Formats: sequence, structure tokens, C-alpha cells
Amino acid sequence: MEILDNFLDEKYFNDLKNQISAVNFPFYFVDGVTDDKNNDINHFYFFHKIYDNGQPMSDFFPLFVPLLNKLKVKSIMRIKVNLYTKTHKLVKHNMHTDFSFDHKGALLSLNDCDGGTWINDKFIKSKANQIIFFNPAELHTSTSCTNAQARKNIILNYF
Repeated sequence: MEILDNFLDEKYFNDLKNQISAVNFPFYFVDGVTDDKNNDINHFYFFHKIYDNGQPMSDFFPLFVPLLNKLKVKSIMRIKVNLYTKTHKLVKHNMHTDFSFDHKGALLSLNDCDGGTWINDKFIKSKANQIIFFNPAELHTSTSCTNAQARKNIILNYF
């Protein structure tokens, strides 16, 4: 695992963040955060799928091309934008893997908050423009946040 602050240049990062935060950027509700549905009403989130199944899934895909270039992506598996709403108490979701085989993962935080990502037994708090490189075949999970309206991030699975 590697964590880098100020990963994107400020202009591109702000443009990316602002477009994702705009009223015309759609998010879709998911009942449960991982495949393991535990019937906890606090386990939900919103997402926007940018790329999946070998093709762009969103008209916003071109916005992510500079990020893909910076990451030197050879092959994309999936790109998602996640949004976890504020909760009264920090909610840790269920541990999971994205895919069962080793590959590259990058999680870019779009805002500062007390929520974050658990990778195995390490917690990394969300920090705007910070990227976490890890193998998403390892156990990891997300949390909500308590000190911001929402926690937003971009997750990329790639080679």
C-alpha cells in the first residue's frame, strides 16, 4: 500500500471535484455497501459507475482520462465514484474484496472528513486529493462520515 498527498495538480483536482459535486452529476442509491447484506439500515451508499464491463458507462468518462493517464493505466476494469452520507455515528461497512485476483487499485478522496477506508487492519482517513494505491483483492472497506455532509471518493480497478 502507498499513500500520496496532493496527487493531482490543483486545477484538475478542483475541476474534477466540482463537476462531481454539481447538481447535474447523478448518483444512484445502493441498499447495502458490500455483497454481504446485513439488514443494517446504516449500510447504504450512492455511486456513479464511470466504466465497467469493458466500456464507458457514463457521459462523464472523458473527465477521468487525465487521471487514467497520470496512473499510466494499461487496462481499466472499473471506475466508480462513491458517496457516503453523513451519519450520527461513524459506520464501518463489511470487509470485502473487489475481485478475487491481484490487480491495481487506486482510491482518490475528494474531500476531507473523519470517514475513511480500512485496508486489512489499517484505517486511512479521507483527505482531499490524497490517493491510496492498494491491491483490491485484499480485504478492505469504507466508512460513513460524521463531520461533513458526505464522503466522496473515486475508486479505480485496473492493470
